[in-house]
Amino acid sequence: MFVYIDESGNSGQNMADKDSPFFYHLALLSKFNIDLDLNGRIKKLLKNHSLDELHGAEISNLLEELSPTILQELKDNNASFYYAEVEKSYLAYAKLYDTLFDNEENLGARWSAYQLRPLRLMLLCNFIGIVDESVAIDFYKNCLIASSQQQANDYLKRTCKLILSETYKLKDSRTKQIIEDTINGAKFFSSDITMFEKSKQDRWRHLPHIVSFLPMLNAISVYSKKHNTKVQRIIHDEQEQVQHAITEMHEIAAKSGKTGTVWDLRENGSLDFTRIPENSFEMKNSENSYGIQLTDICLYLITHGEPDSFFEPHKYELYKYIHEHLIDKFIFSKQMLFFEAALWYNKIMDSNLSHEQIKFGKDFVKKMDDEFYERLSKHKEPQQCPNPS
Repeated sequence: MFVYIDESGNSGQNMADKDSPFFYHLALLSKFNIDLDLNGRIKKLLKNHSLDELHGAEISNLLEELSPTILQELKDNNASFYYAEVEKSYLAYAKLYDTLFDNEENLGARWSAYQLRPLRLMLLCNFIGIVDESVAIDFYKNCLIASSQQQANDYLKRTCKLILSETYKLKDSRTKQIIEDTINGAKFFSSDITMFEKSKQDRWRHLPHIVSFLPMLNAISVYSKKHNTKVQRIIHDEQEQVQHAITEMHEIAAKSGKTGTVWDLRENGSLDFTRIPENSFEMKNSENSYGIQLTDICLYLITHGEPDSFFEPHKYELYKYIHEHLIDKFIFSKQMLFFEAALWYNKIMDSNLSHEQIKFGKDFVKKMDDEFYERLSKHKEPQQCPNPS
C-alpha cells in the first residue's frame, strides 16, 4: 500500500485568517504506486490539456472534463481516503485550555478538570463561552509561538487577567470556582508551566498540521492491519515549514509500532501505529508525485463541494466515490466539541443515581477539594494562594 498526503488551508501561525478558518489533511491510500504511472494515463492527461501539474485550485474549470479519467485512475488503484479537518480558532482555544488546565504543571488546576474527558469537554464549553476568540488567538500567537520567554510570560499574565475579568458571566458557581482557581494558579505558578519553546522548529508543533497527523497515521495503520496489507511508502507534500515536526511525529509512531505498542488513551480512545514502518516516510514536491496531485484534486473537491457543482455529473461521480471510500475522518472543531459534550451531559444527567451514590460523590469531591487547597498552601504563602471561597 502506498499513501499520499496533501493539505489545504495552511496559513502558518495565523489562527485568525478569515479567508482560511480551517486546515485540512487528506490521505489517499493506493494499492499501487501511482507515481510510476504505469499505464501512462496521468502523463497523457497532462499532455492533452497542456498542464504541468494537476492542482485543484488552478484547474477548477477543467474538473468536470478531467473527472472521468481521475475516477478511473482511483478505481484502478483501489483508492481509499482519510480526511481530517481542524478549525483554527478552536485549536487556539484548545491550546489555551491545555496550557492552563494541565494539573501536572499548574497547581491551581484540578485533576478532574483535565484528566476526565466528560468534565474536561463540558468545562471547555463553558470556558469558550466566556473567553473571546481574540484572547485565545492572541495567546496562541504571542505565548505559544512567542519569540522570547519574556514575551510568553507577559502574555500569560495578560491572558489570565482578561479571563478573570469575564468569569462573572458564569452562572454556575462551581464552574466559576474551578476556572478562577485554575487561572489564579496559572498566575502564581507560571514558572512551572511549559509554554515557550526556544527552538523555532519546536514551536511549529503547535500548528494544526500536528493535530491531525497522528490520528491519520493511526487510521492508516488500522486499515493496513484490517486488510492485511503492508505500508510501503507514506509520501507527504513537501512542506518546509513543518517538515521537521511532521517527520518527528512519524518517527515517534514508527518506533511505537516497532515495539507493537498501542497507546491506550482511556476514554480518549487509542492510537495504533503497529503497521507504520520505519523509514517509510518521505517529503516530496507535488510536481514529482502524481499521487499527491490526485490527492490535491480530491481534497479540493471535498472542500469545494458546493451544491451547484453537483449539477456537473462527472464531478459528482468523483465526489461520491471519494466519500464512499472514506476509511475514517477526524474533525477537530467547536461544533464537534459541543456535540460530544452534550452527549456526555445527557448521559450523566439521565443516570439514575441513588441517594447513597450522590452522597458518596459529594463526599469524594469535598475530600479532593480539601486536598487541593492543602496542597496549594504548602507551595505559597497563604496570602498568595487562590481564595477557596
